[in-house]
Amino acid sequence: MEWLFVLLTATQIVVYLLFSRSIEKKLRRAEPISDKETRILKLYENIEDLMDTFEDYIGEVREELERERTSLAELSRQATVIYQQVLSAPAFPPAPASIAQVAAPETVPVPSVETPTIVRPLQTPSRLSERDR
Repeated sequence: MEWLFVLLTATQIVVYLLFSRSIEKKLRRAEPISDKETRILKLYENIEDLMDTFEDYIGEVREELERERTSLAELSRQATVIYQQVLSAPAFPPAPASIAQVAAPETVPVPSVETPTIVRPLQTPSRLSERDR
């Protein structure tokens, strides 16, 4: 019976050593996995921050596009009003029947032209000739 006790104890020791080594290996592997998990968590947080800033950017661009759309709509409305005014404006006066009516001398105003007064510079004593002195 003693040999059975020794065999049972040896088996327990071997099983304990095998399981303890496998547990140690799992614990050693768990540390890098936790490092990987923290890196993945950090990357996930960065992606969430990027998504938030991108959503803010999209909101700003939408507001700017809306402002541009309203200003273009206003310009289009103004162009339509001007176009309607041009269409409803009276036509140009009819062209004259002949060139004589266009260039009739009695109807062409003549601008008044004044003759310019010529101003000569004063002569200084140094410029006076010998005989003028």
